[in-house]
Amino acid sequence: MQPKADITGIPVETTRVTETGCLGAAFLAGLVSGIYSSYEDIKEIVKVDSVFEPRKPMLL
Repeated sequence: MQPKADITGIPVETTRVTETGCLGAAFLAGLVSGIYSSYEDIKEIVKVDSVFEPRKPMLL
């Protein structure tokens, strides 16, 4: 994940969930079906495990 943060220049957050694509699909289905009323509801459920901050660009 560190290379992603370095290349994009923005922090990258990870969770303990390995199948994040499946989790995202489930959350979107819950949002569309009315189980969750907003993205804020979903953001309260997801717990961040690690944050990778972008490093200063390396001079070559």
